[in-house]
Amino acid sequence: MRSAAWQGRFEARREGPVPRCVAVAAAMLLALGAVAGATTPADARDAGAARAARSDVTLPGVEDAVGTALDAAGVAAYWTPARQAAATPLDLGPDGTVVAPAGGRQSTATSAPTGRARAGALVAPRSVGKLFFTTPDGDAVCSASAVNSSTRDLVITAAHCVHGGGPRACGLLGTSTCPGEYYSRFLFVPRYTEGRAPDGEWAATRVLTFRQWTENENLDFDQALLRVAPVGGRRLVDVVGGNGLAFGHPPRQNAVSIWGWPAERPYDGETVQRCTGVTRSYEGTADASMTCPLNGGASGGPWFLSTIDGQVGFIFAVTSRRTLVGTPTLLAHPLPPAILGLIESIGSSARRAGRAVAAEPSARARAGLAVRAREARVGRGQPLVLTVTARPSQRVRVEVRTSSRGAWRTLALSRVGRNGVLELASRATLPGVRSYRVRTASATSRVTTVRVLACPLPAERAAASRTGCTAPSR
Repeated sequence: MRSAAWQGRFEARREGPVPRCVAVAAAMLLALGAVAGATTPADARDAGAARAARSDVTLPGVEDAVGTALDAAGVAAYWTPARQAAATPLDLGPDGTVVAPAGGRQSTATSAPTGRARAGALVAPRSVGKLFFTTPDGDAVCSASAVNSSTRDLVITAAHCVHGGGPRACGLLGTSTCPGEYYSRFLFVPRYTEGRAPDGEWAATRVLTFRQWTENENLDFDQALLRVAPVGGRRLVDVVGGNGLAFGHPPRQNAVSIWGWPAERPYDGETVQRCTGVTRSYEGTADASMTCPLNGGASGGPWFLSTIDGQVGFIFAVTSRRTLVGTPTLLAHPLPPAILGLIESIGSSARRAGRAVAAEPSARARAGLAVRAREARVGRGQPLVLTVTARPSQRVRVEVRTSSRGAWRTLALSRVGRNGVLELASRATLPGVRSYRVRTASATSRVTTVRVLACPLPAERAAASRTGCTAPSR
């Protein structure tokens, strides 16, 4: 059973419903229901963040959160290197049906870049990892990432990586109806590389997703959270950092990076892969898409709207499914504001960093010595571009300060081009107001200011007021 909206989106493509390959036995059903577990005690800083989040935010989605407690005992021991290597990808096609894993793996990832996106082997951010788990059909694998919250122990992935979805026909003759169920033995391995776990292995103690997925397989809600147990007395985010969640963003975004562990040819699931590029609306829907060759095993991987230091950033979607014919394309529904309710319901909270504000163009540069910003407001982790104008080939010093009474420090010492223009680009890693000026041996320009917002801005600036984010932690 799927939602009416879902059926309407795809019924023109097929003559009838395509059964999913995961048949679920009713005897194995784990109880559904709203999670009512007590919040884990947090330190003073986390408690303050929790109070701030509750005092000024009405959280949608709490009533739609469903989940269950998990037994973490023996999970790490269960996942031997042999079982990890044998786990199969749990992957969805564009209409949400499970894709049978392709046979065979290749020892190295040799896929060529596709379209404007680029894929290649590299070192994963510490906050991104591989997710192992057990389904009724056997051991499986997806991708996931750490999320900052008051309890500092959350992981985000796709809902289809934690739960079998809505009821479906089952039994010997297919005349019975069996509900979906939660999977088990979840193990998150940050920066997994060829069997190694440089930042530890983290077993889940609780899982939570949306009722819209568990009852109707609504692909707009193909997101889930896991809460993991400490390792050696340390919490996950204290070890690897935690990402912020950017919600309410339109499908079209610039400079998005998608991470995951694809495990079908030409990949082997042993190293992380990444695609970067522009996301667009998928066939006129509210889903985001990117041309990208990553395949089974990449489900649940983060779509970064911006990054702070290469280790954490702002996630605005997680990989939900992929196309199976034509140009390889990954699909995801941008995170809804209801993700805040999911965090609350799992017994945690996230400090809301505020709403984005539409960027304004900076004042035009005066003739002669000047510095201006491409935009007077930029989102955290997004590019901040300055343009310096001076006499052709003149040597200039560009200076910055982060408070009205702070000292000026040198940002760049360089020579402008023959056209009298020098362009400087950096990433705005901390929110607040920055002031810039340019100096020569005999003159100083007028000061220009840039406000770095707490949340990244959407590509469509007019949509900024409908977006928001939670704060990352390094």
